[in-house]
Amino acid sequence: MHTFITAILSGLAIILAIVILCIWLWKIKENYEGTFFTFSKDGLSEQSEKIKRILNKLKVDDELSSKTLLFLEEITMKMHEHTDQVITAHLRRRWGRTSITLTSTGEKYNPIEMSTDNAESEDYMRDKIFEANQSLLKYKRKFNKNFITIYIRSV
Repeated sequence: MHTFITAILSGLAIILAIVILCIWLWKIKENYEGTFFTFSKDGLSEQSEKIKRILNKLKVDDELSSKTLLFLEEITMKMHEHTDQVITAHLRRRWGRTSITLTSTGEKYNPIEMSTDNAESEDYMRDKIFEANQSLLKYKRKFNKNFITIYIRSV
């Protein structure tokens, strides 16, 4: 009788663990839905609005959200000036840190590095914005792709 009760309790523990795992995986899937975006030259404002809504759901304050969208739009515009490739963005929150990673395929191009010394140029102002916020921006090249990550946090 004692073995029978132990077997039933073990079976219930396994079923409970499976249910908890399924709920956990469902929550992860729910958090990642709608976090991938594709940017074209024409659809930038539409995608920015979607990202803004997600940032509001994640309780990112308005000032930080606006700053992030400024970086996103300026980097995307600069990337589109350089290449006709599709730019994808992945917004994610991991371990309490929120970030947006922009990806484009093609030749090496770092849109956040200083490209001009002409103070009259529009790129000069973009570069100064990126330079002032260097701790929030990161460039990486891997597998013939350019990755630019925007960290969403207050400095």
